[in-house]
Amino acid sequence: MKKELMKHQWDFILYEENGIKTFNVAFYKSYFDFTREFKLQGDELNYDFE
Repeated sequence: MKKELMKHQWDFILYEENGIKTFNVAFYKSYFDFTREFKLQGDELNYDFE
């Protein structure tokens, strides 16, 4: 089960599941919105998202 670590409404959500952190980012277009999920690795795991 995904654990929500950090959330900034309508911008991004940082999750952790089985020791793997993923970063979901919202992208806004004029006609529709969509999200993309990025798996964090290496030095990316040490980024300060605040």
